[in-house]
This record gives sequence, C-alpha cells and structure tokens, in this order.
Amino acid sequence: MTEAEITAVHEAGHVTANLLLGLRFDKVTLTPPQVWFGRHVHKGRHLALRRAVCHLAGPAAVMMVTGNGDGVATSDWQHAREVLADMANAPPIASVHAAAMRLLAQHRCVLTGVAAQLLARGDLSYVAVLGIARKT
Repeated sequence: MTEAEITAVHEAGHVTANLLLGLRFDKVTLTPPQVWFGRHVHKGRHLALRRAVCHLAGPAAVMMVTGNGDGVATSDWQHAREVLADMANAPPIASVHAAAMRLLAQHRCVLTGVAAQLLARGDLSYVAVLGIARKT
C-alpha cells in the first residue's frame, strides 16, 4: 500500500468509528491528514470511552488492513491514554484497542468505502461519510 492509501485507511478508521458510535465531526481531510470536530467537550464515562475507541480506530484500521502497526499513530495512542486517565475505573488501553478492532471488523465495508472515497476526493464531510455508510 502507498503512504496515501495507508493515511486514507487510518483517517477512515477514525471517522467510521465516530459515525458508528454517534459522534459527529465536521470533515476529514488527507492534506493535512486530520478529522475536524469543531467544538466538542468530553463529559461522562460513556462518551469518554467512545472517544478513546475513536482515537484508536485509526491505528486499528491500519492494523486490520495491512496486518502491521501504524507507525504514525503515536499521538492517537497518547490521546486515548489521556481520555482514559480522566476516567475512574478505566479499562486497559489494550481492551479499548480491541473494541476498535471489533467495531471496524463488523463494519469493514464502510471502512473500505470511506477510505476509497477519501483517497479519491481528498476530503469528506460528515454527510458524505454518512452517505457512504448508508450505501454499504
């Protein structure tokens, strides 16, 4: 896979998890690779846990598709650790990563569809990602 394809899979992992877990985002872009959330606040245990899963969904997507770890995902792991550190009785980060892997495996066709469209277009809005998910 090319670097651009890996980046598309990584970012698609984030937004696919966000969509499936009911968390809105504004758009996702490849240049620079990131998800735009606008303003958001993480309050409550369930929301924090969903956010941690979404942070790890990028690296999980790359691992699922390539079979290798994601070398550029250090900040995603750090963000997930920060979210979990603020939680009482937080699950182990490995369990959160496994949850991200399971979520994406169950919705792999959405993940691959979003990654393909992101690679083709360079950016996708929330509405565009929702449309891709509805078609799969």
